[in-house]
Amino acid sequence: MRRNQFIYVIGVICFIASCNSGDKANRQKKPEQVKYVKSAPVVERAYVLPVYAFGKLAAQEESKLSFKTGGIIHSIYVNEGQKVHKGQILATLHKKEINAQVARSKANFEKWERDLKRLERLYEEKVATLESYQNAKTQYDVAVSNLEIAEFNHKYSTIVSPVDGKVLRKFAEENELTEPGSPIFLVGNTASQMVIKAALTDKEVVNLQEGDSASVLFDALPGMDFHGKVLLINNAPDMRSGLYETEIILKDHHTGLRNGFFAKVQIYPSESNVYRFIPIESLVGGHKKKGFVYAVEDHKAVKIEIDIHSILKDQLIVRNDIGGVEIVTEGAQYLDPNDEIIVVNNND
Repeated sequence: MRRNQFIYVIGVICFIASCNSGDKANRQKKPEQVKYVKSAPVVERAYVLPVYAFGKLAAQEESKLSFKTGGIIHSIYVNEGQKVHKGQILATLHKKEINAQVARSKANFEKWERDLKRLERLYEEKVATLESYQNAKTQYDVAVSNLEIAEFNHKYSTIVSPVDGKVLRKFAEENELTEPGSPIFLVGNTASQMVIKAALTDKEVVNLQEGDSASVLFDALPGMDFHGKVLLINNAPDMRSGLYETEIILKDHHTGLRNGFFAKVQIYPSESNVYRFIPIESLVGGHKKKGFVYAVEDHKAVKIEIDIHSILKDQLIVRNDIGGVEIVTEGAQYLDPNDEIIVVNNND
């Protein structure tokens, strides 16, 4: 009898243990809570996206003026900001060495001119050979060329303004030694229009063309909006920066404008492109131009990476192709990848 009771007690204990272990397993297998979210589609539409640039105001026609030869600067007659007229002398070199070169070339020319005339007469009289006459003619031609070079260098040992304009920059001072072709002045033509000189990347210039309209703001003239258009886009990038030099010509004139003013420019392409738009609240993280959003796929939240082109008010413009999907907007910040979700938009 006691043996039967013992077996019965053992059976009850095993049953209770099995029930407890079953409850624990059920608790571990409890399904995750479904999350309720709102969503919006990825919208594709044509849009004119402006190109933003920075640059400086300059005269459309600017000239860097230098000496043809090197030497010591004797005199500089103008200062930065000074107005100049066409043909005005701006600077000269010490000409003692240059004058000596001219005198030597002229003396050599006169010698060979006399020798050529003498040999020409002797050759006609059959006293000199043809070879002697030809050699003299060659030496004479060389002397003529050397004299022309010396006189040319003498002429360009003086810097003369090529236009009516203004001295924008002065790069040297009197008694300094300058190299041939080294800039001494930057002169702007006052008769030319004003332009913004900016540098753009290849991704920016690809959508632009000459004639596109632009809006220009100057830090020095706050609250004033100037209008312009793209005048020039270089076909090749700058060798040092890799950027494309671009000129935006101003349509407006203002007496307060000065060369070197810093400008902020918005350029509007004449042709629109198709872009993909998503609500900005759908963004759940990212770094620089990369970000993450959740897409709705089979009632699950699927995390996808996006390439952000730009931010437009309350929307993101996306480069990569994510068309045809629904993006989680409200509740996106509370999701984890592969969460069970139910979309409860207002029209549902």
